[in-house]
Amino acid sequence: MCLVDAERDQLTATLQRIKARGALTPSFRYYGAGDLLPGTGNGSADTTIYASHIVFPIDGEAYANSQVFGYGGGGWAGQHIAGGTECDPRNYQYPWRDTFCEIREWQNGACPDGKGAQGVALRPGVCKDRQSRLLAVEDGILTKVTPYTQIELTSADGQRRWTYLHGHPDDITSLGLQVGSSVKKGDPIGTVSKYMLGTRSTTYHLHIQLRVKDGETWRIVNPYLTLVRAYERRFGVGALVAD
Repeated sequence: MCLVDAERDQLTATLQRIKARGALTPSFRYYGAGDLLPGTGNGSADTTIYASHIVFPIDGEAYANSQVFGYGGGGWAGQHIAGGTECDPRNYQYPWRDTFCEIREWQNGACPDGKGAQGVALRPGVCKDRQSRLLAVEDGILTKVTPYTQIELTSADGQRRWTYLHGHPDDITSLGLQVGSSVKKGDPIGTVSKYMLGTRSTTYHLHIQLRVKDGETWRIVNPYLTLVRAYERRFGVGALVAD
């Protein structure tokens, strides 16, 4: 039997998924873009794939879900407090949930309410500090590296800016990363941790944002489905969950 390129790529992806995750690992499932936890905000149902070539930013399995309204989160204004701890096993299972536009006071023109979370929250595969590497999603230049563990990667074509938050500062420093550093797709750029504004004050997760060039400005967009597709390229095609 002769396989066309698309079939061969799909078979390869399936075999890689089985090898990487094991036959007993539940298959990847995800809710659609903008489908937030009920009562936690009005999502952005943006289905645009802003970069079909990127690699997933965490080296290994990950779980997209709420750090505020998930187990161990503090809720918002005293509402939706789930209880438990951040390492609750229920935070580390599929399906994924979008968190872009989740209730926040940040201005966000991509959200129906004009404000909300500006990125997607991704828990690493294990609830442990510095166990999961952060990867450059594509070739580019680092245009921001701050002591507050914020890394900004501008794509080589100058059309996209990716912002990574909450990595471990020592691992950023040990890699010698600084403004102007060139990186290649898949290069390590740190590890997942829980630093925010210089202190260990959030959960173990990567908060990742995407802005795209729009004339002379940079427009924030929902990267959720772009990240879903990157994850599928690593672990195999997932299944969309309908409420």
